[in-house]
Order: sequence, then structure tokens, then C-alpha cells
Amino acid sequence: MTPDTAFAGAPPPRGLGVRRYLARIELDGVSSVIQVTRPDQDGERFPVMILGHGAGTGNRTGFDEHTAQLAAAGVACLVPDKDMTAYSVTRRDYRHMAAQYADLWRWGASQPWADSRRVGYYGESEGAWVVPWAATMTGAAFVVLVSAPVVTPRQQFAYAIGTYLTAVGAPASVVDGCSRLIGAAMPKGVFTYADFDSVSYLESLPCPVLVVYGTGDRSMPLVQGAELVIERAGGPVAVRYYGGADHGLRMGPNKAVRTDFLADLAGWVRSLSMTPQVAGAVPDQPFGAVRPPPALPVATQGYIGAAALVAVIAAGTGGQNHPTKLRLPLALARFGAVATLAAHLRYVQMLASLATSYRTDPQAVRWGHRLVRALGLVTAVSGSVAAVHLRGSRSAVAGSAAALGGVAALLSLAASLGAFGQLRWNWPRLFGQRAIRRQAKT
Repeated sequence: MTPDTAFAGAPPPRGLGVRRYLARIELDGVSSVIQVTRPDQDGERFPVMILGHGAGTGNRTGFDEHTAQLAAAGVACLVPDKDMTAYSVTRRDYRHMAAQYADLWRWGASQPWADSRRVGYYGESEGAWVVPWAATMTGAAFVVLVSAPVVTPRQQFAYAIGTYLTAVGAPASVVDGCSRLIGAAMPKGVFTYADFDSVSYLESLPCPVLVVYGTGDRSMPLVQGAELVIERAGGPVAVRYYGGADHGLRMGPNKAVRTDFLADLAGWVRSLSMTPQVAGAVPDQPFGAVRPPPALPVATQGYIGAAALVAVIAAGTGGQNHPTKLRLPLALARFGAVATLAAHLRYVQMLASLATSYRTDPQAVRWGHRLVRALGLVTAVSGSVAAVHLRGSRSAVAGSAAALGGVAALLSLAASLGAFGQLRWNWPRLFGQRAIRRQAKT
């Protein structure tokens, strides 16, 4: 694989002036504002690129750094405001988003400064799930997938959790437990987009596709994603890797978008050269992005946790008739169960904070897990002692048995999230054969 990311035969940037303005148009029945950034050159038609937002952008100005350089190089760009009425954490209407991008394609192709034969899409991150669908609704001349998950949202979320938590030294059982939670069925009507399959739309696209990743991006399966597009896309595919660039293809203290990426992108849009097919830095993907193993539905886990808390907190110690030898271990078990689950949830929160801020703290990671396991051990021993005394006590009441059942349920929930060490189905074993370390083929 050649390290030179330039495309053979691509024309050099033109150094044109840039014109930027707003337009109000209707996109899938919604009045929307778009930003047009195009070469300031009258009497000439230019290729047009529609930029699709990822989860981190939504405003029409979100790609200003990109569009200024692209327009100067000879590529007109259209960026809409994201329609937030169809977008939230739990619900995302990808069909509506794709239909809006399709309407924007039709508008762009009809402009007097546009070359209607060369109008295509750029989808970044989450946008790379949507623009292939939009492209099937139109006669897209090209599709650019930047930092593309390619796999389903559920697979990508589990993969990102695995890479981030592994990077900060999280125990394998915690990585496994969190990934299993992602694999669980969600409540009805919530996260319905988790299993959205964009590859099926790529299969029906005959146009050229460019896949771009930064090798510093931990959140995306940057080798597997490229392989999937090459294998499944209906048209020719080219792939570029930019060494050290992050999820937004940014680098340096100012986190600026790599100018060589934008230059290569402009050259590709203007030439659609597919040579060389794969170029750039060598990426490394630690394991595959596959569907997480099944787990109890999230709603069921919530009901179990709520019922267990009620039993532990409200059931009491069994009444005044309980002998002292039962009261103390039962109280320790009840307190310990709540403390163990709370401590583990706080531990996972700490790991998430470290991972998302790209920091490490080996001592906090190591001792935090030891504390959770120590609490769990004390709880388990106290619960076992209480169960022995409960069995032999004539004065025991049903509330005490319910409290012990709640203790067991809370410990089980903590264990399912990897609180107590290696589980036999932990991440490395589960994915060992299907998700070996991937590196780009040379």
C-alpha cells in the first residue's frame, strides 16, 4: 500500500475565489435553510457535493472549514441545517433525513452553476449511514464516506465501547458487560435505529465510492468498514487512510481538518480517479465490530433492579422477633448490595470519562475494580450467613427472604456488567475467532 494519498490524474486545486450565501428551500416537506459555498466564477459549471451531518454537527456552518477549501479548488458545496424534529438520542428518522438530502440533490442539480452530471454526496460518521440511502433515491454521481461506521449502529456502539475501555485498561469483564448491555433489546419505540443496515443501499449504488478514515480514530472499525464497502458496493471503491488523524480527520493542537485530505477530496470529486485503490497510512483495528451477544432486555433489567431495590430497602430486617445473629448479616448484605451496584456504576462512569477524554489512570482503574469486588465479596458472605440463619430461624418472616432475594438480584445485575472479574463469555474469548486484529492489506 503506497503512503501517497493523492489520486493519479487528479487535477490540481484551482485557487478560485469563494462565494457563500444562504437559501431557503423545501426538503421533504419541511422549509429549510441551506448554505451554498461555491467557486466565485460566473459562466462555468462545477461539480456539487452535498455534505451530510454526523452526530457531532447539525448546523449549516458545521463544515465551513471543508467547504471553503473545496470551493476554492473547484467544487461547489451544499450544507443544510439538520432537521431536529426527526432527530433525538432515542429516535432518529433516517428515511426522512435521506429524503431531505435527496431533495437537496435535485435542487443542487438544477442550479445554473452546477454540472448536473456530477452531483454527489459526502457523509461523515453517522451521515455515512444516511447518504447511501439518499443516493439510491437520486442519480448521485459519487458518494464519499468519511469516518464511516458501515456496520450497524449497535455493532459500532459496542465496538467503540470495546476500544475506548480497552485503551484505558478496563477489565475484560467490564468491557464484556457493557457490550452485552448494548446487545440487549431496547424498550419498544426506543433506539429503533440500532440495527439500521446501510450496506444494503451501498449494494445498489453503481457510482464511485470514496472511503476515508483517520488512523487515530478509535470509534470506527476502520479496516473492517473499508473491507465491507469494497466487497459489497455496487460501484468502484477507493480507500484513503490519514495517519494520526482523528474521527473528524483533524490533527494538531488547533484540531484543524487535514488540508491534504481536503485537497485529495477535491481532486477525487473532479476526476473520480480510482488509482491507487487503497493508499495512505497503515491502520490497525484491534478486533472486529460484530453484533454483541444477547442479554436480558433493558426494560427487564430495569424492572428487576427496581423490584430488587424495593425488596432490599423496604422489606426490613424481618421484624423485632428476628434474633440478633440474623439482623446484622442481613443488614450488611442489604447495604452491601446497594453499595456494590452503586460503586460499580460509578466505576463504569469513571472509565467512560477517561476513555472519552483520552486519559489514562491505571491506579484508579485497578483499585476501583478491587473496591467493587471487595464490596461484592462482603455482601455475598453476609448474605450467605444471613441465609443460613434465616433457614434455621422460626421467627423469620417473608420480608427477610424477599430482602435476600433482592440482594442476590442486585449482585447479579452488577455481575452482568462485569463487576466481579473475568466472565467465561468475556470479550476476548467471544470475539477471538471472529474478530482477530485487522490490518489493511498491502
